[in-house]
Formats: sequence, structure tokens, C-alpha cells
Amino acid sequence: MPDITIIYGTNVVEMTSTLLKDAAVESCLGSGMNVVIKPNLVVAKPAADGATTHPEIVEGIVLLPTQLMYNHRY
Repeated sequence: MPDITIIYGTNVVEMTSTLLKDAAVESCLGSGMNVVIKPNLVVAKPAADGATTHPEIVEGIVLLPTQLMYNHRY
């Protein structure tokens, strides 16, 4: 596993998914586990300004469990 992953592109959801896979996040998740996602929503500014978490990053994180279940079906 690399210490730093750099991803280029325009599809934020896909880039987030790739990053989570490269970081092997699924190895930290267990069946029936509760997971809390806390986006940075401190300042009332657009995500493009970098002050809050981009909604498509949150989408990529939320989709991870679905992708894992789909990939592990036989």
C-alpha cells in the first residue's frame, strides 16, 4: 500500500472510490459494523472553494459498502 496516492481526473466519485480501494479501507470494515461519515460542513461556502467537503466525495464514500457487497457476490 502506498503512503501517498495521487489521482487525476474529473469524475470525483470514481476518484474517491479508487482512493478508498488503494487505501484498502475495506480491510477495516466488518459485517454489521456501523460507520459514521462526517463531512466538513463548517463554513457556508461552495465546495469548489475548498472550505467544505465536496458532495461527490461523500457520494464515493457512501457507495463503498454497496460496491464491496457487489464485488463479493459469487
